[in-house]
Amino acid sequence: MAPTVSPDLLLLDYQLPDMTGLQLYDRLHAQKAFRHLPAILLSATLPHLELEKRHLIGLYKPFRVAELQEVLQQTLRGKKKRVRMPC
Repeated sequence: MAPTVSPDLLLLDYQLPDMTGLQLYDRLHAQKAFRHLPAILLSATLPHLELEKRHLIGLYKPFRVAELQEVLQQTLRGKKKRVRMPC
């Protein structure tokens, strides 16, 4: 069944009640309608390598609203920016 929505990007949290954000991303990415979408994953714990394997953009918690806005804008403009975990 084809989805009835047409999002511009996927914004997912890593910790979801019944699965991880990566599992949800993998399920959505397997569908033709979502395969082309950029994805941003919000996480406090996810290793950076998991993001890179899937070509995801990561925004690590805690973050400021301005940081989220910047990442969203750059992603929608096609300028993927990886935000790394603070040292």
